Amino acid sequence: MGGPSERPRGIRVRTGCATEDEFVAMFHRNCDEASVFTPTEKDPAVGADCAFSFDLANGQPVLRGLGVVLTAWSTADNPFGARGVQIGCVQLTSQSEPVFGRLLVARATADARAEGEARPRAAPATQLLWGATPSEEPMTEDSVLVETRQTITRERAAMGDGTAAPVAPFDARSTETVRHERPLRPPAPVAPPLEPAEPSWVISSLALSASDRLAAWLAAKAARLGPARAWLAARLGPVRTRLKPWLSAVTARLSPLAGRLAAATAREFRAEHSAAHAPPIHPPLWWRNPRVAAVFALGITFGVVVSLMMRPSRGQTARSSPVAAITGEQCRPETVAMA
Repeated sequence: MGGPSERPRGIRVRTGCATEDEFVAMFHRNCDEASVFTPTEKDPAVGADCAFSFDLANGQPVLRGLGVVLTAWSTADNPFGARGVQIGCVQLTSQSEPVFGRLLVARATADARAEGEARPRAAPATQLLWGATPSEEPMTEDSVLVETRQTITRERAAMGDGTAAPVAPFDARSTETVRHERPLRPPAPVAPPLEPAEPSWVISSLALSASDRLAAWLAAKAARLGPARAWLAARLGPVRTRLKPWLSAVTARLSPLAGRLAAATAREFRAEHSAAHAPPIHPPLWWRNPRVAAVFALGITFGVVVSLMMRPSRGQTARSSPVAAITGEQCRPETVAMA
């Protein structure tokens, strides 16, 4: 592993946390007693030296250190549910040591609440990773990773409180900056502590499921509605008895009026229906069409003109009449002898 004077490849994670408390609450599942998971888009080689830094929203580093890449995942198919690397912590800054301790305490508390039993802060080296299941047969591990973890354990054990050396500055050309503003796994639900002097009905309601609580609530409401229904029946019974004859008389008086109104409505509807469906009265074609009317008027005018031209004048003799010219006969006066 490289010394502090070298500048290893770094990963800087920009979080959306405003305070250290928010960072601990969101990222306490990223670490265990000897390593920390860091999201990254690149695939560094296993066993390579790596510097990491988790920064707050304002850019202030909250967890910085040097380590060795133990495992790298190029996809999100891993116990953390995100692409990244697991870095074994070799050296942390003086300001990061208390933060790392708070992360371990928060994770141990969350695991104890999830499993229902208390767990110590420092777990043995055989601690399971998140999401892993115990196997009946011991799993064989790569010798390089075993040696790396042993070296990390020895170096961290040799470091005391306040003896952490400053981490070498990051190489800006090889440092990757990743923005990660969400927890990898949602924190375990925290139930409020029960006080010994709490009423028994609160404990019973917490022990019941949602459906049982709903059924109990409905049963209580139904039990309360029983006396109310009886009270309403006792108060409204006499009123209903007095109103029933009056309503019958009013109904008998309104029935003929309703019949006449229905008959009048039917007659009016039939009249409107027949008027709406009556065949329309159309004017003649020549009256509706201006062109036909004009042709008709022109024909009448032409006929009148021709008749005027064909009629003889008063001073014209019978010889010059058109009829005589056509027949070739002359009109002679006929003498009728009276017997």
